[in-house]
Amino acid sequence: MTAKRLAFIVAVLLAGTTVVRAAEEAVKTFNIPAKPLAQALADFSRQSDVIIIAPSDLTLGKTSQAVAGSMSPSKALDQLLSGTSLRYAMEKDGSVIVQPRQQGAQALPALSAGSRLVLVRNETAPADVRSDSEGRGEMTAATESKKGSELVVTGSRLRAADRTASIVTIDRETIEKRGFSTAEDIIRSLPQNLSNMNSTRNVTQPVGGDELPVGIAAQGEIMANLRGIGQGATLVLIDGRRTSGSAAFSGEAVNLSTIPVASIERIEVMSDSAAAVYGSDAIAGVINIVLRKDYRGASSSLRFEDGENGGDKRAFDQIVGFGWGRGSLTATLSLSDVTPVRTADTGYTTNDLRSLGGVDYRNTIFGQPGNARNDGGSLPLDFDGTEAWTLADLTQNNFQAARAELIRPQQSSANESRSIYIRAEQSLSDRIEGFASLRYSEQDLKVTLQAPIASGTVSAASPYNPTGQALLMYYAATHEYSSGLLPMAYALNDLTGLAVDAGLRIDLPLRDWRMDVSAMYSVSAGKTSAMEYNSTGLRSRIATEINPFGNGTAQNIDAFVAEFRPATNIHDRTTTLRGLTVLAEGSAADLPAGSVRTVVGAEYRVEGLSYGPTDFLGNRDLADLSPSQSVAALFTEASLPLFSGASQSLAATLQARWERYEMDTTLAVSDGKTFDELSPRVGLIWNLNPQLALRGSWGHAFKAPNIKHLVSAPSLGTFPSNQYDAIQDEIVPVFIDSIPNPDLKPETGESITLGVDWNPARLPGTAFALTYNRTDVTDQIIGSIFVVDGVSLQDFIARPDLFPTVSVRDPVTNTLLRIQGSAINVAAVEVEAVDFSARFTRSLPLGNFSAGLQGTYKIRHDQQVAALLEPRGLQGTTSADRLRATVSFSWSGEQWGLDLYGNHTGGYWNTEVLEINAVGAMAMRVRARTTWDLSAYREFGAGWRVSAGARNLFDDPFPFHQGFAGPFDTRRVDLRGRLLQMELRKEFSF
Repeated sequence: MTAKRLAFIVAVLLAGTTVVRAAEEAVKTFNIPAKPLAQALADFSRQSDVIIIAPSDLTLGKTSQAVAGSMSPSKALDQLLSGTSLRYAMEKDGSVIVQPRQQGAQALPALSAGSRLVLVRNETAPADVRSDSEGRGEMTAATESKKGSELVVTGSRLRAADRTASIVTIDRETIEKRGFSTAEDIIRSLPQNLSNMNSTRNVTQPVGGDELPVGIAAQGEIMANLRGIGQGATLVLIDGRRTSGSAAFSGEAVNLSTIPVASIERIEVMSDSAAAVYGSDAIAGVINIVLRKDYRGASSSLRFEDGENGGDKRAFDQIVGFGWGRGSLTATLSLSDVTPVRTADTGYTTNDLRSLGGVDYRNTIFGQPGNARNDGGSLPLDFDGTEAWTLADLTQNNFQAARAELIRPQQSSANESRSIYIRAEQSLSDRIEGFASLRYSEQDLKVTLQAPIASGTVSAASPYNPTGQALLMYYAATHEYSSGLLPMAYALNDLTGLAVDAGLRIDLPLRDWRMDVSAMYSVSAGKTSAMEYNSTGLRSRIATEINPFGNGTAQNIDAFVAEFRPATNIHDRTTTLRGLTVLAEGSAADLPAGSVRTVVGAEYRVEGLSYGPTDFLGNRDLADLSPSQSVAALFTEASLPLFSGASQSLAATLQARWERYEMDTTLAVSDGKTFDELSPRVGLIWNLNPQLALRGSWGHAFKAPNIKHLVSAPSLGTFPSNQYDAIQDEIVPVFIDSIPNPDLKPETGESITLGVDWNPARLPGTAFALTYNRTDVTDQIIGSIFVVDGVSLQDFIARPDLFPTVSVRDPVTNTLLRIQGSAINVAAVEVEAVDFSARFTRSLPLGNFSAGLQGTYKIRHDQQVAALLEPRGLQGTTSADRLRATVSFSWSGEQWGLDLYGNHTGGYWNTEVLEINAVGAMAMRVRARTTWDLSAYREFGAGWRVSAGARNLFDDPFPFHQGFAGPFDTRRVDLRGRLLQMELRKEFSF
């Protein structure tokens, strides 16, 4: 039974109920387990003899807290609504309604005599409710014609949602309690997510998962990666609709850093296949970011964050909303300024990691004093290069001590962000509603680069070369850089985003059918430029002007400064998305167990990519490509109530989507390529009794190659590399061809999910959920052969039987012709995981207490690179966490709250960089880590609220993870260290 249908039935049943009047609020006995909020409010109404006004669009998708024991109705309702971002409020006429917490700032009233709470089907505005002499609710004509805000449901296009799907919701209250100030904070808190692409990793180590090395062009970008299957397998929606992907990644995934938290109402996560509803690239699941709408009042907030290692933030958010007879407008402005994380403060001061149990990663070519390659050595560390010396003083022992520490001074970007969000809704008639929204964002990111290096032949005539012969030198100017003698090189990344969508919701003259028509347009642009040292110029100046023989204290600074060139554009791309969706939803038939609800619809969209006049992809002029990909889709969905008894019910959900992808580009290898397939999904939910429900689903999905895979590559051409060919048993020139792969196939996937939800009646206030998910992906697309986990270039050369589309040989002579270096398909990925959650709530004399546990345990994560190879188990390694969990404790009163969170990541084997010991190459163990977050808030009169807290309260040190980006794993640690935060907010009512 849908939440709206339930709301309507309860309203009818309670319409004639006599409201209990008393001089004071009477104590009642309550026993309401945690359950869907609409059902819990109905139970509350029966047990309290109070009628409730609760707009059904507010209750959909929300779960109540458990309420048990004897208490006043107001205390019970406080407890029941805790954690839902809802409150109740009393109007001047004595009516009481359930509304968003952000509406108004008045204190919550007690439910005094004559108070009315009515659960109604229509989305009723407070001013639309009046009282008659009997104290019963009477809806005016304005109420009856108002249809309310747009319904946003994740995992389904049915207004009643899909009860067979496993949805995790992070609501506004949770966001505020945990002190999340960015979308990255929220997504990284999900146990099912592996943050391969985050604001620090893209600066220090841009290669991760199936991503190509895009370097500083991706600085500051954040992407979701559910189940660790890859960024491209997680679909991110905004209000249930697609948006353009990151320009740096050619539109493959959405950059979450462009979405300010102030605009977010809640985030809903479905961590199994949603391709049957939303289409390709939802193999691993979908993250739906629901933005605020129909807000009433205003709120101004100032936020301050102070990181132990930098990353300090100053932010201002303003939200304002108002309504009129048949419409509303909500607007949000967000401004923020974030400082970079300082590398030295993280403890990363040397690349020699031997003292931590690792290896020496200092540069093996460049040094300070410089490395004489033809004579093989350096001068002693205390030489400035001007003292008397001979060739005999150049030794390898000296070079081992002088090896360069090429470490970036900053581990993240400085970030200035500005964004606006506007949402308007209007009832155009009794049957037609319209909406429109606009999002615009700008980000200015700046990151410093490593010290300049100079290599080349030092002439015998150089004043710094007393040997009388030319020397080939490799020198790193680290002292000059760190001491401030040289200006810092840096890269700038300017990101802009614009999204506009609009639509109509039309009540059809056919039962309760409604048609939705929506159009969308979005664009994401990225432009990267760099102020850096000209390596070609330094190569010429090292001949006579640069001193490469000393420790930098006697350097000709002017020779370096002369080659500090102005900003040069190295990356300029724009991605676009425009589309149209039409669907109709309503009751198709009546079965004995209830109504069959159905959706039928169609979608058409065009995804585009354009290049600026220069781009880092190579020498070819890319502007003439302007590739695009069109997608046409038909979809349907049905909810079937199969059985409904006194305490049991059985229902099914059927979903299917057909899609066709077609490529349009001037690049012959990809132009006109098409992919099409049908993606079905079947779900069942069996309520054995009011406390216990079993659910399960099966889905098939496919993911077509996107523009990045069919067009973009590190270089549109070939380049030779001398490699050993084991088949020919000789060194041969290998041509690595990086044009798009003509044999690239779409991914296909199957997902099975089984779950149980238990709210035991004998343990009031307790709820448990357990979900098993298995996702199998065949022909997974990997962005480049160079990032295929566990396979080297030699493997591709020597095993053409394993990689026939990669290793291309002459059929007669067996001579290696070329290596296909761009996107390829690997055989299979199989992931099994169990998600778990538990929650306990209790009302205490000094407030409400709750405790919770949620997490995921990965049973298996196998990757089979080729059909003839055995699968590699990645669970419990760098690529896939075995266990992640969060425990929470919350204690709250009427105007205050205190929350404690513990975040655990299990230990794992570091398979990125192997330890070499007496028995060979071994993976190193990375220790488990648990951090604690503490936050508190206090509400004062007149709408004032102060909140403060600490993330990583005890500043737990980073577990040692040996890698090329430093002694830590930026996918699993927040490099800011302990983060202190405070927010001051003022809410206004008008």
